[in-house]
Amino acid sequence: MGVANKEEAFTATKQAVYTYIHGNQLSDYEAIGDAGIRTLNALYKIVNDANNSSEIQISNKVDIKPIQETWEQDDIELNYVSKKYKVSANTTIDKYKVKVTDENNQAIEGIKITDENNTEKEEFEANETFKILVPIKNMIEDRIIKIDIETKIETKPILYGRANNSNLQDYALTASTYEDGTGNIQDKYNKNETKLIIVKQDENTQEKLQGVEFQLLDENKNVIYTNLQTDSNGVIEIENLIPGKYYIKETRTISGYEIHEDLIEVDISLNEEITVTVNNNKNEEPKIEKAIDEKQFTSKKILPVTGM
Repeated sequence: MGVANKEEAFTATKQAVYTYIHGNQLSDYEAIGDAGIRTLNALYKIVNDANNSSEIQISNKVDIKPIQETWEQDDIELNYVSKKYKVSANTTIDKYKVKVTDENNQAIEGIKITDENNTEKEEFEANETFKILVPIKNMIEDRIIKIDIETKIETKPILYGRANNSNLQDYALTASTYEDGTGNIQDKYNKNETKLIIVKQDENTQEKLQGVEFQLLDENKNVIYTNLQTDSNGVIEIENLIPGKYYIKETRTISGYEIHEDLIEVDISLNEEITVTVNNNKNEEPKIEKAIDEKQFTSKKILPVTGM
């Protein structure tokens, strides 16, 4: 800069900033003495370098981008769907914090913020990916979520302070490498459409059977739904299921039909709708055969014994 000490450098830098803040003209400045000349020359250099620079002001905004387009069943916690996100900026950022709310800035029940290993946390390293997990059982409707990021961004800001007293001069200072940075986006998850439909019908006539009862078992064959009964259309619908393996078990049929005794295995994916048709056979009329065991009988006529 051609100055002799930090005081001259400070004065030149300060006045250069003022030319932009207050619209001062360089021609308004005059130098007094050698120190003044060095300071004025430095002021001209700073302003001219700035005017000729191709650099642009570094924004304190951060970008939040999903790594995947759709919500997917989480590969660690199968009762959740998850989505991964990456945070970036045009310069270096410090650790960042994540907050997730609904569109009215209210907390959302059951949602978790984690790292890629599903460790719950709110603060992440600058180059770290974060995940949002939503409980599948809570996905009963479409919902918008807001994602807010708070961090520190290396912008080397010039901070401008306005004096509390109007008789005092406002001031500018460069006391920090980082300034507060923020970012926010909206995302949306949809209602869980994973559905299992059971249809019960006569095997021969395809007549739908009402009143047949079933149970639904999980992959470990534990009962999770019981007393499921077909309606007048012979149908049972089970909605908002967690994707996975299930077993269907018929527990009671209607009069005149045989019960289906085998477990029916079903694998269902996220937002998949599967229909399982269970056919019933009518009971066969028992065949009654009459067996006659013919025996030979000999009749003897016994005469009465009379006295002599």
